Amino acid sequence: MVMRAMDYKLTLELDRVGDTYHLKARSRLGEAGAELVLPFSEVEERALLLRALEQEYNEAHFPPEERQALRDLGVLKASRLVNLLRTVGEALYGALTADDRVRQRIVSTLDAARLARQPLPLEMRFGAGTDRLARLTWELVCDRGHFLVQDTTIALSRYPEAAEPVTESLGDLPLRVLLVISRPAGVVPLDPEKERRALLHGLRSLAEEEDVVADVLRPPTQEMLAEAVTTGGYHVVHFDGHGAFALECPECEVMNAPERATCHACGTTLDEAQAQGYLVFEDEYGDVQRVSAAEMAATLRNTEVRLVVLSACQTAATAAEGMWTGVAPALLRAGVPLVVAMQCSVPANTAATFARQFYASLAHGKPLIEAVADGRRPLAGRRYGDTWFIPVLYARTADEYRLFRPCPPEEAGAAPERADLRQELRQRRAELDCLEEAAARQGAVFDPAQMAALRGLRSQGPGCGAPWLALRPGVWPGPPASSTGCRPTPTSWAAPTRCAKRSRLWRSARLWWCGAQRASASRPWPSRWPIAIPGAGRVGCCG
Repeated sequence: MVMRAMDYKLTLELDRVGDTYHLKARSRLGEAGAELVLPFSEVEERALLLRALEQEYNEAHFPPEERQALRDLGVLKASRLVNLLRTVGEALYGALTADDRVRQRIVSTLDAARLARQPLPLEMRFGAGTDRLARLTWELVCDRGHFLVQDTTIALSRYPEAAEPVTESLGDLPLRVLLVISRPAGVVPLDPEKERRALLHGLRSLAEEEDVVADVLRPPTQEMLAEAVTTGGYHVVHFDGHGAFALECPECEVMNAPERATCHACGTTLDEAQAQGYLVFEDEYGDVQRVSAAEMAATLRNTEVRLVVLSACQTAATAAEGMWTGVAPALLRAGVPLVVAMQCSVPANTAATFARQFYASLAHGKPLIEAVADGRRPLAGRRYGDTWFIPVLYARTADEYRLFRPCPPEEAGAAPERADLRQELRQRRAELDCLEEAAARQGAVFDPAQMAALRGLRSQGPGCGAPWLALRPGVWPGPPASSTGCRPTPTSWAAPTRCAKRSRLWRSARLWWCGAQRASASRPWPSRWPIAIPGAGRVGCCG
């Protein structure tokens, strides 16, 4: 009998009773339990998680006690960080395997999976009071220089036990995907097309069978996301933009680093403020709209969304005093069964490469825990640096991490008919792509023949694109970021005043109406703009 990867599943249950942490390892081969000693002190955690793994070493950014902690760990030598990931990973693995019985259970399960040439699904369950354990970078577990997650020896997922009851993630095809590409004015620009192309390339095997529908949310605001997930029946939401885990000043609403005691802008004490995760959407004027973890959870609660992919910095980060302050665990608590997020700042090329392979494995019917592991494979290359550990899977599902049931083989008599239908749909999509590319270069479509053709193609249903269009002023975002640039974490997002919004809206409107005449090859209009067809569509719909 052929054994599946899930047959070797290893569960590590982490609990806390008083001041003592407990670990229990369970698999089909048996179980064992023991006390767990925290691998790092609070100072070491701050130095590692908030600074060393987030940025290059700069002595001015590290307080004296944190510099000394890094020296004691052996990772700071002559003003350079050395063997950082290996030191952290071996400390984490040592904490898990300190007890002989637990180590034997983990090693025997790993050996069984290796013999079957299968990745070992490792589910880490965090019980009440284990917030400090939940924020650690467990994806770095390292056994004698061997990173177990990097080479897919282990496929790791996080399972907060205090979340909502287990949710079903399995559904039928076609898979409906909503892509949110947020590029507000005033933040470091990112390439708006790179990740969209990676996602569509990954899903191409499903697209060839007409088993996926992918739409782009336009405009990318929280309000439009709420409308889309409420009425659109989407199963997957992919957010591509900026994110942060920070403290918001209650007086000036400026964002601060999680460890700050006072606001860097106005000096207000931040003792009562709690660090939490944020996503950066656009508002109706194209400016920054910060959406907190709690607000995002409320938006997606009681919807059909089964998977959320957050391709944004620090969306899986959590506080030592609260697991639910991060965006990813907050969505899990709201009932979303599967969430993929980033636990540190993530370079743009890393995010796009991960998305491409992740969706390719997902489209081939693999469980999500294996698709995330596959997404790390290309990140082992030198060009991506040490970023393979950044993606994190949060899951609370009873369906073995599966998102859909594979379609049964089609009958022989239906094959020619389906082939003709696929060819017709491909031709229509190609026509639609050409028209939309032409419209994106101009900012609007004014030729009557193109207007009629685009309106007709869009009205033919989800197989040829969403039938609604978004009409709103656009804002020039500046030159696209380098494909290898990092997504910087914004630290001073301040809400614009009413007068500033009115002025910006007036300037945007003037740019919009004059866009077609002023566009040129030297400064092409960005393709992220919505496509306007005079007299067609309605405001605020997916297009």
